Amino acid sequence: MAAEREAWEEAQARIQIEGLLAIYDHPADQPGAADLPPRLLDEAVAAGPESLEVRLFGWDEIPWDDLAFPSVALGPAP
Repeated sequence: MAAEREAWEEAQARIQIEGLLAIYDHPADQPGAADLPPRLLDEAVAAGPESLEVRLFGWDEIPWDDLAFPSVALGPAP
């Protein structure tokens, strides 16, 4: 699956997609998005060929204001 491949390329993370939560339609200047909740198969992550730095964050540690994409917003804790 593409999301699993992207997680590996970006973060050397092994994940399994557990379903589809939602599909979003953004304004014309942003692509649509889908929520695909993953399960992390192990906690070993590292920078892949497309990343400079990778680490895991607890929900309360996520630097929401520093995230790269405006479509990412603070949501309810899982």
